Amino acid sequence: MIQRFSPLFLLAALLLAGPAHGQEAEQPPTIFMSSWQCDRATMDKVIEMAQERGIPVAQELVNEGKMWSYGLLAHDWGDEWNYVTLLVADDMNAGLEASAEMNRRLGEKYGEDDSFNFIDHCTTHRDHIYTGAFVTQANEGMKIETPYSVAMSYFACPLSALDDIVAEDRGVFLPAAQASVNEGHGYMAGAMTHAWADEWTYVLWRTAKDVPALIAFADDTGNRIEDDGPAPTMACRHRDNLYRMVAQTQAPPEQ
Repeated sequence: MIQRFSPLFLLAALLLAGPAHGQEAEQPPTIFMSSWQCDRATMDKVIEMAQERGIPVAQELVNEGKMWSYGLLAHDWGDEWNYVTLLVADDMNAGLEASAEMNRRLGEKYGEDDSFNFIDHCTTHRDHIYTGAFVTQANEGMKIETPYSVAMSYFACPLSALDDIVAEDRGVFLPAAQASVNEGHGYMAGAMTHAWADEWTYVLWRTAKDVPALIAFADDTGNRIEDDGPAPTMACRHRDNLYRMVAQTQAPPEQ
């Protein structure tokens, strides 16, 4: 069965799973997530330079079909990982190639410019690679503008339990979230599973206009889920972060 994946999760889908800019896929996308610890005092400059330099280069690669989407998340609340880049591609090899090509083009364009050095502002990072597990379909009547809010709940679940967790959330959480999206309470919601990296093996995410809308989205979704026992992730350690999607690529021009 062909699944469609959306720019928001492919983001990230920005966060990016639903059709990527009109593309169809026989398998879910791969999401490359790089989390950084950046100096809060200069975060605005980091975002500004990423919007001026990184996003245009990423857009070239989207237009050329080398990646599905690319987005930037800035922290609103949570832990020390306050800046996140998301690159979404067909699979791991395609994502690695797109990342290397993006770095090459950035170096070619700006390698001689010492007016801004990203590493001076963002000194520590870690990488994760996830696979899209499931996603709601976007409400076509809803207007989505950047920046918007993104909630991510990271769970440290045993790899051996992931199939059961995804199956239960797909059967319970996903229909409840879809009903909430259909009524305009949020933009999209979904999940992704671990492909490579540390103990944070499962991520549930939601997107909405702003933080109050995210809270209302979560409450509405929760109220639709019957209380028939603990959530499948209850036994997993977890952490939460709230972000703003401050920039992302657009759909490629139609050929």
